[in-house]
Amino acid sequence: LKVSHNLYASVLPALIGCQEGGISLEDGLRKQRELLRSLGVDVKSISFGGGAGGAISDYVTPRETVRLLLGMAQRSEWPIFREAMPKIGVDGTLVGILPIGSPAYAKISAKTGTLVSPDLLNKRWLLRSKALAGVMTTATGREVAFAIFMNTVPLPIGVGTDREGKLLAAIA
Repeated sequence: LKVSHNLYASVLPALIGCQEGGISLEDGLRKQRELLRSLGVDVKSISFGGGAGGAISDYVTPRETVRLLLGMAQRSEWPIFREAMPKIGVDGTLVGILPIGSPAYAKISAKTGTLVSPDLLNKRWLLRSKALAGVMTTATGREVAFAIFMNTVPLPIGVGTDREGKLLAAIA
């Protein structure tokens, strides 16, 4: 999770399907549906057509993302899962996103998600989705799950997605 790799994310549901005796991505996504439901996610309010989040039918909400995190926090694998997520400002996709002196520095473990498309008409990028979701430790030591999404942001010419990523980090 420290480094995003969409190829792995795309293949994982198909591998899960094969492991469970199936033969397709669809078989794996059905198994994923069972797991998500067992974690408390309202599976009728989300949609997946692939594993990496870029399929036209991929749709999740911040609410269900938080439910996923809360469900994962109840499992024995939670400490490993949490440690696998990038720490804000420290490593992975969140390295350098906040200055060392920030009160949030290293106190947030989260995963990013970014989907962009070219806007050829205007010679710029359309940020279709930018997300940050994970857990943070508050000043009092309380662990809080969160998810922040932004969608459909036309980026100015020459501007990449880092600007919005830093904004999400600052909000968190």
